[in-house]
Amino acid sequence: MGITISYTTIEKYYNPPVQLSENQIELVDSLIRLYEIKELRDARTASKLNLKSFNPNQVTYHELIEMGIPESTSKIWSNYLQSGVYFRKSEDLLKVYSIDNSLYSQIEPYVHFIQSKSKTRLNLRN
Repeated sequence: MGITISYTTIEKYYNPPVQLSENQIELVDSLIRLYEIKELRDARTASKLNLKSFNPNQVTYHELIEMGIPESTSKIWSNYLQSGVYFRKSEDLLKVYSIDNSLYSQIEPYVHFIQSKSKTRLNLRN
């Protein structure tokens, strides 16, 4: 994973303007570890993706799985579509629970909205 960072390491190389208590140092260290874990998870997810161009309103659960989208996210996405949700722009995908900014930034270039006669819906709101 590389270099392990802790508040003690930071304190060694930089002169922080404020002295932290032992509890505050533990909190900072735990936040650093959480960040490192998230970075590692994001790197693993990125290496497993096999993305191709797709319409987020017509993609199936199985297609999402084949592209490497996590099973739980694929299930939630499928449920959204089955409930009648219609994505109008790629940013709408962030409304799907479990699509975080990291996953979104990876799939966004592959999102293409293609109107289908069977999926066309009227937008009666302005």
